[in-house]
Amino acid sequence: MEKEHKAKERELLNSWKEIAAYLKREIRTCQRWEKELHLPVYRMDDSIRAKVFAYKDEISDWLKKRVKDNGIGKKSFFERKGYTAGIILGLSAVLVVLITFFLFFPHKRSSISLKFNPNHFLTAGNTLYIYDDNYEYLWEVKVETTRSLEKYYSFSTESNDPKKIDFADVDGDKKNEVLIFLPHESSNTRPIALFDNDGSLIWKREIELNQKYRDETLKNKPFHVHGLQFADILGDKNPEILVIWNHQTRFPGIFIIYDSNGNELLTYTNTGRLTECRVIKDEKNQKFIFLAGTNNLLNGDAVCIVLDCLHFKSGTGPPYRIHKDLLFYRDNIAKYIPVNPVSARQKYYMRIKHNELSLIYDREWIYPIFDSVGPGGIKFNIIFASPYSKLYFSFDSNLMLQNIIPNIEFEKAWNRYYREGKLSLPLEKLLSQAESSILFWDGLNWKPQLIQTH
Repeated sequence: MEKEHKAKERELLNSWKEIAAYLKREIRTCQRWEKELHLPVYRMDDSIRAKVFAYKDEISDWLKKRVKDNGIGKKSFFERKGYTAGIILGLSAVLVVLITFFLFFPHKRSSISLKFNPNHFLTAGNTLYIYDDNYEYLWEVKVETTRSLEKYYSFSTESNDPKKIDFADVDGDKKNEVLIFLPHESSNTRPIALFDNDGSLIWKREIELNQKYRDETLKNKPFHVHGLQFADILGDKNPEILVIWNHQTRFPGIFIIYDSNGNELLTYTNTGRLTECRVIKDEKNQKFIFLAGTNNLLNGDAVCIVLDCLHFKSGTGPPYRIHKDLLFYRDNIAKYIPVNPVSARQKYYMRIKHNELSLIYDREWIYPIFDSVGPGGIKFNIIFASPYSKLYFSFDSNLMLQNIIPNIEFEKAWNRYYREGKLSLPLEKLLSQAESSILFWDGLNWKPQLIQTH
């Protein structure tokens, strides 16, 4: 069924290359699907060399319809048309043999399923369906939640939403294991689970709040997974598991690195929300972990945390008391003070402070979003006032500030409130002084210059 979408909400794929990349297939395969299976592709005109385009939402709907029409788990997701009756009868006989084999020899099922490599998924109802590269159905997982699974698991591989499911070969058998966040509401548990390539459960892990805070209401409330991924951070060609857990009340956020057996290699606690995780290599090929988030004990300031993959130390990140520049907010933020914290190790802990515009909007948090991270530097997109009022902070590979650029909505909002006398500085002066809003933790206090911490 064709859905109506506002034009600005619809994302275009502007070539066969983009369509193939979105579907993770070869261009010829996508062209065949258009001819045989009516993949929704459009052309600018009727000429042979006409430019093609497609809508991501229509392709997503087409995929889901294929699941429904073909019957999940019963036959090929992209079954070719035109098979002869003899071939169909022969395949039916083979299916009977296989079903009989499964019934009488269930212990052999994993060896059969090793022929298929989990690499894709779809959602329907409260079920995750796992597929191989040919979109052959492999197995499924029930998720006990009343919410739409599309809120937890992004269908598009190009989505910017944090991952709740990921695929990687953990045990070296050239078949992917599958890591999934399971937001089970009925049992009030929120585990991550690692499944073998045949769908058998390897292990489950939940999280407990070990760091105490003055706020006693944190107890007995669940954590949710904000994002997870496989990444080889130790350089041994075996992927580790990186998970961001956020407490239901917005703090704390906990970043955990697990090995393939589910053992914790690092537990890093942030007194606020963690929103993103990126793993990068520097010019010397050394790996670092970048975390973005907010800090409640800093009255919701944005933070960027850089962890050295060669020097891990679990614990709680700074600060450990109310800083003198936030004494005005003491009554509101005292509950976020950690009790007897063990200091974590971080290479850098960068803080970007509120400005007058964000305070006018009475926002408790300003949100950092990675625009880009790489050996050449880092760019932050900081939301200060509304979903549209942003400043872009660019740093070089040593986290030295290069420039700060406002978007048009930020300019409009700032100039409006300045004319009304609600802001003390014109926009030009704000930008020239904005470098003072960036502070680095030196192990004891906040400094305007970049200092490595331990």
